[in-house]
Amino acid sequence: MGLLAEVTKPAKTNPATRRSEAKTTCIGAFLLIFLTVLAYVPALSGKFVWDDDSWTTGIAGLLRNVGGLRTIWCQPAAMQQYYPLTGTTFWVDYHLWGFHSVPYHVENVLLHAFAAVLFWRLLRRLAVPGAWLAGAIFALHPVMVESAAWITERKNVLSLVFYLGALLAYLRYTGRRAGENSPNVSRGDTHGGHEPGIRGKGVISSSNPLTPSLSPLGGERVAAGPERGFYFRPSVFHLCKSVAE
Repeated sequence: MGLLAEVTKPAKTNPATRRSEAKTTCIGAFLLIFLTVLAYVPALSGKFVWDDDSWTTGIAGLLRNVGGLRTIWCQPAAMQQYYPLTGTTFWVDYHLWGFHSVPYHVENVLLHAFAAVLFWRLLRRLAVPGAWLAGAIFALHPVMVESAAWITERKNVLSLVFYLGALLAYLRYTGRRAGENSPNVSRGDTHGGHEPGIRGKGVISSSNPLTPSLSPLGGERVAAGPERGFYFRPSVFHLCKSVAE
């Protein structure tokens, strides 16, 4: 217990350092969000296209009342694909602004911008050089357009926000940064030589290249350390590709 308490105890920081860190975070986040929204302005006026009707006008009966929301969650075949959380966001959208497409696009773009901010913060916490630039490339790379500009792909930007947020929360919980070693992982049960479960099948999908790229135990070492220290393999292309597919 003493060792665990020592590891999880927050490090004391100077108030001036905290203020500087908060200012840097705010400025960096604002710039990423501003650049992302600016790049996607042409998409905001887009209408519903292709499969969008399968998630909006085509399921109007499910979006009108609470009974439809219950169906979205409890009947996997009620929608084109079983993504109940995504379906819930469209249910909320319908009750806020009906079938006006602009707010739907705005939400997708803002979710993508927020994911870029989380990606930057994650890389920064791991002391990856050029973290903000990597976040900007992630936000603005053309391969991301399908997920950010196409209303149907709400599931991609939404799941990525939760995924990156969960990884960042995990790092904060264990108090780990690049090169640090946590007994929660490094001294945990390896189950016959295999790494702990977070590396096994992947958080989102076993075939999703995003998972090994950001897995806390997958990839190349950021800094020298114990054999089972923190590992990380940043791959902007794989991150972009995984979200766009």
